[in-house]
Amino acid sequence: MEDIFDAQIEGDVLRDATQVRAWLMVIVATVGAGVCSTPIVLMTSGVFIRALGVALGWDRAQVTVSLSICALALGLATPVTGALIDRFRLRPILVGSLLAYGLAVMALPLFIRKWGLSGFYFDFLLIGVFSAGSNTVVYLRVISGWFDRSRGLALGISMAGVALGGAIAAPFAALLTQRFGWSAGYYGLGTIPIVLGIPLGMFLLREAPVAHGSQESARVDDFVAGINTSQAARSKTLWLIGVAAFLMAVAINGAQTHLVPMLMDRGLTLPSAALATTVLATFAVVGRVAAGYVFDRVFAPLAAIGIFMLSCAGCVGLLLLPSPEAVYVCAALLGFGAGAESDLLGYLVSRYFGLKHFGEIFGWVFASFMIGSAIGPVAFGIGFDRFKSYAWPLIGATIALLLVCALCAMMPRFRKFE
Repeated sequence: MEDIFDAQIEGDVLRDATQVRAWLMVIVATVGAGVCSTPIVLMTSGVFIRALGVALGWDRAQVTVSLSICALALGLATPVTGALIDRFRLRPILVGSLLAYGLAVMALPLFIRKWGLSGFYFDFLLIGVFSAGSNTVVYLRVISGWFDRSRGLALGISMAGVALGGAIAAPFAALLTQRFGWSAGYYGLGTIPIVLGIPLGMFLLREAPVAHGSQESARVDDFVAGINTSQAARSKTLWLIGVAAFLMAVAINGAQTHLVPMLMDRGLTLPSAALATTVLATFAVVGRVAAGYVFDRVFAPLAAIGIFMLSCAGCVGLLLLPSPEAVYVCAALLGFGAGAESDLLGYLVSRYFGLKHFGEIFGWVFASFMIGSAIGPVAFGIGFDRFKSYAWPLIGATIALLLVCALCAMMPRFRKFE
């Protein structure tokens, strides 16, 4: 009897220690997500649009094509990376990706000076390919393995790192660009994944054991059962998620990328416009955590409808309300949708299809998302260049977000795997 009692105490201590480790992984993943290419490269691009236009004579559509190239390369490389993560060790892929993409960002001024616009585009292609192994798919996979009952909250907190990274990186890049020129902005951004990300990947991030006794951890069945990629491709649910991912990316990333030049056209200074990006990123943090908490308690697609309706209101406000105070409120509303993107997609994939093939399946969903991210900024740029206004792009973004809400309403209930 005493042995049974001792074993029970030992088991309770082990579970408590495992839960502590699980929440420590959330902290590590939060920082890691903050130094991936999405906040460091894509979310800071608005800082460089006018600076590159003044220095090199490029128009806004030409500059934002680089984001499309990067997003497409990242989207196409992610399914391959996800499949590798499912089959092999995560750490070498993560560390190698952080080093390679950080160096590629630092090389941007060199590529521009030697090959002009073509070099600019080619380097963004390299950034997209190299950064696939250190983007959100890594951290979504790791955190989904550590958590089951609180998975939504854990994913929301860890993916808040993307918004936090953008909130810090955009003003940092703006400060360097304003004081030392656009080249210094890229040099500074390129050092972030190398200095902060590599030590995290090498020494702190750990994947969850398949069965380790924690009540919070993912079930063993989540790892060994579930739907493979070919089965998922025949599911209507995957297509609903993929199309929704595409539309939300077109709308939110298009508006987010052009937010700084949009506000500067209204008379705001670069620091004031960059502050709106910080407001957006800050509320994206709030949106991610709040959305994750709600996903654990309310059917996630239903909760997503409310979140994206707020972003819809933000786009309408940017269209109709020109005052600076209203602009910051609209940026905050837009931030809620920007915050819910990747953790919503990761949560849905893990619940609908399991974890055994999570990396590869999520990689294809993420590819759809990145194709939308590629199209959105260019569509906004073309719309501005043609109509000399962001009115029509904002109308299109509003329609896209309403369609996202409709697709979420069509998603079925989660089911358990056999």
